[in-house]
Amino acid sequence: TGTIKYDVMGNVIDSLDLEMSQLGGVIIQLPEKELSVGSTWNVDKSQSVSGSEMNVHYTYTVTSISKKSVDLTVTGNVTGKGAEEITGSYNGTASIDAQQGFITKCNLKSNLSMTLSQQGLSIPVTMVGTTTIDVN
Repeated sequence: TGTIKYDVMGNVIDSLDLEMSQLGGVIIQLPEKELSVGSTWNVDKSQSVSGSEMNVHYTYTVTSISKKSVDLTVTGNVTGKGAEEITGSYNGTASIDAQQGFITKCNLKSNLSMTLSQQGLSIPVTMVGTTTIDVN
């Protein structure tokens, strides 16, 4: 177990466990401006993965706002270098509780490609997946 603390905008302010800090990728960092339908903002995140630095550039767009939720589309571009070269993308949707600010639903598809280099061999790897969050 571990502890991770966020401010009201979704920024990590303290993490007592590396594995817990990796959960930062499932928290949507909010802009300081007021949101309305059509609002767009970008967030850049980086993380070390197996000795490689992976950078993700997220773009969030508000699609609807109600008393209960703020609904978004999410896109992201992934780049990285180190032991492996990483490229890829994320796209999907998310809903944030309008009162509390936490994610209530998320459906995010990922498509990542990398080339592993071992003992003079280059091995292409593709990973495709879907992350689903549904808080009742």
